[in-house]
Amino acid sequence: SAPERGSYYYSNTNYELLGYVIENITQNTAEVEICRRIIEPLGMEHTFLEVFESKNKGNIPRRYQFATKLYRETAGMNPALPEIDDGKLIDCTASNLSVEWIAGDMFSSPSDLVKFATALRDGRLLNTESLETMKMWRPTTNVAAEIGHCLFKMEDSEENAWLGHFGGVLGFTGALW
Repeated sequence: SAPERGSYYYSNTNYELLGYVIENITQNTAEVEICRRIIEPLGMEHTFLEVFESKNKGNIPRRYQFATKLYRETAGMNPALPEIDDGKLIDCTASNLSVEWIAGDMFSSPSDLVKFATALRDGRLLNTESLETMKMWRPTTNVAAEIGHCLFKMEDSEENAWLGHFGGVLGFTGALW
């Protein structure tokens, strides 16, 4: 069921919809627009969408996922595949992440993530009004975190705020704070 109106519930679907809006307005693919507006101007040489671009394929590490009961229940494991004991690693490098598309199929190096975060912070990607919209905070199910538009805010015990985003796909987890 849908969350109560005004309450928090994270959904990749919203990022997918944003991708379609970008494509409809620009008449280009979202990948082309991301490259043209973000990756190329910032000199991000190690950032790309895995399924839709073929840059740096040799530099991508293999992806592994722990086999757990929850993983098997949520990942849609084919019952014809052999059972994997809990705690064992599954090599999922060959899995297709196209279903993640604009919501989570982007690969980036730490140095490129720093370029992105610095440009966002310094107003080189968005104007002040858009950046302030990203920081319109709402409570989440995590008492230490709030969510804006594409940004999370977490506070430590001394009320220092950290802005960023985290996420994961099959075999990878990433965060930028």
